[in-house]
This record gives sequence, structure tokens and C-alpha cells, in this order.
Amino acid sequence: MKIQNIYTDIKFNQLAARLLLLAKLFFSAFVGSPSSHAEIPKINNIEAIMSKLEIVKNREDLDHYNGKKVKIVGYYISQSSKPKFPGNPNFKGVYIKSQIVLEDGTVVHIFPSWNKQSLRSSSEAEKYKGKIVEAIGVAEFEITSRINPKRRESFINLEELILLAP
Repeated sequence: MKIQNIYTDIKFNQLAARLLLLAKLFFSAFVGSPSSHAEIPKINNIEAIMSKLEIVKNREDLDHYNGKKVKIVGYYISQSSKPKFPGNPNFKGVYIKSQIVLEDGTVVHIFPSWNKQSLRSSSEAEKYKGKIVEAIGVAEFEITSRINPKRRESFINLEELILLAP
């Protein structure tokens, strides 16, 4: 019976996270939109190129743009864990790894979890946790780990992380 309750709790939490993300995306479209009299800002060449990137919001988009530079929009989450075998025996802290949850619940890791780059700073985790972000980088869909061939995950090789909605 406990397993069924845990399964139900997990499903409920996933559903609640999806609904929260959809509500934030919906309301962010109406909040803070510029008036029609606002001056059009000038953009540089880098911003022009960035605006042409495809936007990934769900699993289907992630699969379609696999291996390409994209913008991933979703809900930032992170987990902390104490390492069992740290590379440095004097290390007393925790490892923080973060992901972006897409609107359909698909999880995209920030860098592959088996890669050292996936370790995030506590300041980044505090700044973005629970907020809607835009991650820019090359997306990889369901890649198999060389360390553990049974493990497959989607990730983004992060170049830039932008806060979209507080």
C-alpha cells in the first residue's frame, strides 16, 4: 500500500509542476508587456542570431532538434547530494545538479549528469530554483552514458541561462 501511495504522490507532484509551469507561462505573456508606444530597442548581431534559435518546449521538440543549438524553455529544478566518493577527500560540501522541466514534464539535464560540468553552484541553484528559465545551447536527446550503458538522459550543453519569469 505504501508503494502505491508513493507512486500516487509522485504522479501528483509531476502534475502539479506541469500545471504551475503552464500557469506561469500563460500569465507571463500578459504581465509586463510593452505598450504600443514603447520605443523599439536596437539589437546587435548576436541578439539577432539568438532570436532565430528554435525553441524547445516539449519532448517532441527536443527529439526534433537533437544535436542543434536551441533555446530550451522550462522550469528550473535542482537537487543536492553528498558524494559517496568525492574526487577530493577533503571535500566537505554537496554536489548540486540541475535540470529544466519542459511543459510536458520531460526532464533536460544541464550538461550530462556524468560530466563534471553538470555540477552547479549554490548561487545559481538559489537564483533560478522554481523559476521559468531559457537555456541556450546544444540539445542532446536520450544519450547513453559511457559509464553506465543502462542510463539514458536528455541534456543541454549550456552556453547561457536566462531568467524569464520570477
